[in-house]
Amino acid sequence: GSVLVGRGAGVSDEVVAAARGAAAAVGVAVEVVDTATVAARAGEPGVDKVRLLGQVDESVRLEVLDSGWWVDDTPVASDPGREVLRWAREQAVSESLHRHGNVTGRRRGLPRRVGTAAGG
Repeated sequence: GSVLVGRGAGVSDEVVAAARGAAAAVGVAVEVVDTATVAARAGEPGVDKVRLLGQVDESVRLEVLDSGWWVDDTPVASDPGREVLRWAREQAVSESLHRHGNVTGRRRGLPRRVGTAAGG
């Protein structure tokens, strides 16, 4: 997706470069702007997430949250393996088959519905 990075006070170029590197590793488009620009663009379509780095005014943070954007304001991790997790969307998919649950017909040999007559 697309992430808007708001660069607040006290953020070094090295921190921004580390964030960009992690985003590039997972194929995320990044635009780095100052926090005033983030507040002005709050709610704009095409942005999947906002990453606020450094010291950010509380009014900016509230403006972004009120717009409905997903906000991540955790500091950039020094460990690349941990930082890359901030840039990827995770999804867990599971299927529960148990004695009292619904049995699906996805596996060979399982009936489509429990309790139906054979051949019907």
